[in-house]
Amino acid sequence: MVSVVSTVAKQLLDALTQHGDPRVAKQSQVFFKQPTTLLGVNAPTMRLIACQVHDSVKADLTAADAVAVCEKLLPDSRHEVK
Repeated sequence: MVSVVSTVAKQLLDALTQHGDPRVAKQSQVFFKQPTTLLGVNAPTMRLIACQVHDSVKADLTAADAVAVCEKLLPDSRHEVK
């Protein structure tokens, strides 16, 4: 059985990847001193994705699950995922 944590993490990753724009990622690189991996998702879109996913899982997600989702996503090298 797939855990709620894995499901939510996958939903977030899929949505961020779907909304990524390589042109925006390349243009956004100028804001960073060190090279970083970007998907090219702007902040308003990231907030929208976060709200949509939260609304769909808030009844089933505990605070510990939310922390576990963050811990699962944090090691990802892509800036928007963190």
